[in-house]
Amino acid sequence: MKLEKAKVEIFEQKSLQDLFADNDYVENLIRNGNMEMLEHVTIYLTVDRRKHKFDVERLGLYYRSENCRVEYSDAHGNCITTNLKFLIENNWTDDLQFQTEPKEDHHKRVTVEFICDQSTSHEFAKNKTFSFTEVLPELHTDELTFIIPKWMSLPEMTLNNNTSNFEVLMTANEANEGDKAWILSLLHSEKYYLQLIKYGWRALGVASTILPNALKTQIMVSGFVDDWFGAVNVREKQVHDNGVNSWVTIISEPWSKEKEHTMEVEHENNPRLILELSGFFPVKLKSENLQMRELATRLYEMFQEKNIHNFNNE
Repeated sequence: MKLEKAKVEIFEQKSLQDLFADNDYVENLIRNGNMEMLEHVTIYLTVDRRKHKFDVERLGLYYRSENCRVEYSDAHGNCITTNLKFLIENNWTDDLQFQTEPKEDHHKRVTVEFICDQSTSHEFAKNKTFSFTEVLPELHTDELTFIIPKWMSLPEMTLNNNTSNFEVLMTANEANEGDKAWILSLLHSEKYYLQLIKYGWRALGVASTILPNALKTQIMVSGFVDDWFGAVNVREKQVHDNGVNSWVTIISEPWSKEKEHTMEVEHENNPRLILELSGFFPVKLKSENLQMRELATRLYEMFQEKNIHNFNNE
């Protein structure tokens, strides 16, 4: 049994494009109906209809699709951001002739890998605006991997019921009774899981019934930068003649920590108004799930280090 800490990493799009540059590999994914991963390969197209022949109806579909963002500039024409899966499904791979490096007018898209436990992975399903792929944990193995909770100070390690490391841990001062009980519960889960597999039970079926939520999960998430940052909205309560109340958005601003604080101060004394947050960072930085909050905080710091900012705030 392995114990690991939760991790987050921003994928460079160049490495993803290189990964899927093998046409045989891509065609094999398409044949097997396993195209989800292709949605994480961001494609930047630059189409200047003053220079290029390009179907105006297709351009309109790019504008209207939720999988794409288009920004027009006098300097470059139509700057289209999309993904490889979208092009293949629409049989538009001929548009790859217009592929370029991202211009300043392209809406940037960021792909992130999260290593977390299963309970945290369920939070990503709530973000409908993102491309989301969960890589199933390796279950056909003699060793399972679990994620150390945020509130525990245990180091990463490999243990089994007979390891001397485990015996040391069980008697070490830094391992409290709660740590010991948690590790023992995982060792027992792993032991009986492997026993049931030997009896011929299916791995996935067994995992869903007896393995704990601490099981390691890998998740790929891709989204436009302004979806990562989201928005801060002010909504006003309106009372209709029939007595039914509704909330109407009267202000919507691109989110930043400073903007959220300012709007909270400006509207905190008006009971008819509420502040509503949308987007990954505004919501997940305040998540009740400690692991989710820690991963969101790390990722936010990485965005700052890489100078990735909300498109609408640039």
